[in-house]
Amino acid sequence: MLVGLDRLTAHHLAFINLSSETILDNFPKLLLPENSVIEIVERTGNIPAVAERVQELKKEGYVFALDDYDDDPKWEPLLAHVDYIKIEIDDAVIKTNMRIKKLNVQIHMQK
Repeated sequence: MLVGLDRLTAHHLAFINLSSETILDNFPKLLLPENSVIEIVERTGNIPAVAERVQELKKEGYVFALDDYDDDPKWEPLLAHVDYIKIEIDDAVIKTNMRIKKLNVQIHMQK
């Protein structure tokens, strides 16, 4: 943060992991929405509250990613509100492909 995000990332987006506590607090306000993506990590708890906070911050231009998406139904409240979904690629490509197809259906059903 002392160097400056633009300088650190060579003017590219910075994907920054934040815990549920930091998302619910005002930490995201320390970041500029135009040069950062806030990552919601896999150990996130209190998902209903996090989803509500994400909706509020999105109105202010913040961008979100769901990190290490694992197809768990607990993420459904967030799927319609994140801009990126990061998926771990399994050794079995067919398994990853099936996860992506299922995710695509879930997202379209929420819209």
